[in-house]
Amino acid sequence: MSFLQWTCLWQLQTPCWNPLSSTILSLLAVYYPDNKLSCYVSNDGASPLTFFVLLEASKFAKLWVPFKYGIQTRAPFRYFSSELASSHDNSMGFLQEYKKIKERYKELTRKIEDATLNSKPYELGTAEFVAFSNVERRNHPTIIKVILLNKESRSEGLPHLVYVSREKHPNHPHHYKAGAMNVLTRVSGVMTNAPFMMNVDCDMYANNPQIFHHEMCLLLGSKNEQECGFVQTPQLFYDGLKDDLFGNQLVVWYKGFKDLCILERDVFIEEKLSMGYGKMAGWKSKEEVEN
Repeated sequence: MSFLQWTCLWQLQTPCWNPLSSTILSLLAVYYPDNKLSCYVSNDGASPLTFFVLLEASKFAKLWVPFKYGIQTRAPFRYFSSELASSHDNSMGFLQEYKKIKERYKELTRKIEDATLNSKPYELGTAEFVAFSNVERRNHPTIIKVILLNKESRSEGLPHLVYVSREKHPNHPHHYKAGAMNVLTRVSGVMTNAPFMMNVDCDMYANNPQIFHHEMCLLLGSKNEQECGFVQTPQLFYDGLKDDLFGNQLVVWYKGFKDLCILERDVFIEEKLSMGYGKMAGWKSKEEVEN
């Protein structure tokens, strides 16, 4: 499984580091064999500051990924923003590890916040950053850097993490996000060639550690697997209005979607048809599939 993440950040503002690092950390920590996961991050602005954030997040990932304990919230900024539930495993061993990792996460946030205020939080002459020494945002060569590599293919290690900044030239159209995703697909095909890919933005995070299993349930749960090749799920926003007058949180949709792994594909098809996209995309209704 490869998940592709896109960001165009060049100069990080203080609020931007949180979604970027949390997206990476939440996806690296899902419940799935780590040697079968790869994360490719596209930085369309070729920003050394974005690469710096990924480096620091990868160091914290070595603590965060093994820290599971049945935790459902895999984005650390959401997990540590709330109090521990009384029903949680509050054993001495867990509490000690919890406090240690929470303190390390605070160090990570401070380090990245300081980097956003410092014009040069890194040395461009070092081996890690030398590729960014003469980079212009819209005119630069390809930069690909492997940040994490599961060399021994350990199922309980860390997934692959790869930074990708595609080549740009002012005289050649780059096709914006579509062009960036095309490059990520090609790079991932050469490096790991996983049969499944997931595309996420830099301001999203996985709120369900079983997300990859659910995705495969949709793709592989049909009578003929060739019928389904692409799945899109609406975003669920946190800290939304308590009274969601306009239904932006799609509460009814998610209640019908949850815990219906066998029926998820049918629920998804009906939802897409009701939104008017199904017929244009060639989707069939539940009755059409059964017939």
